[in-house]
Amino acid sequence: MAIRAQSHHASGSTAQQRRYSGNPSASANSVSFWRIETLPALLQPIARVMPLTYAADGLREVMIKGSGLDMPAVQLDLAVLAGIAALFVVLAAATIRREVA
Repeated sequence: MAIRAQSHHASGSTAQQRRYSGNPSASANSVSFWRIETLPALLQPIARVMPLTYAADGLREVMIKGSGLDMPAVQLDLAVLAGIAALFVVLAAATIRREVA
């Protein structure tokens, strides 16, 4: 599917919603480029559970706003990412088959 380019004007969020509403994969993966609030309402809860959301928010805080690791927003993003990583390690350990020779 091709994504149509649209000009940016005052109602940019509406234009973004129209552009991404026809392409769910672009909407779900666009969290690193667009704020969650600009996504269609149906995709906002999905975007909030994606690890990319927290990675992008943390990077945005550090690189654009100049925040450090002592800022609560960055700490929250790191904590969520660590929690997601720990969850997947536990799931991997629970599902791996152990073979004894």
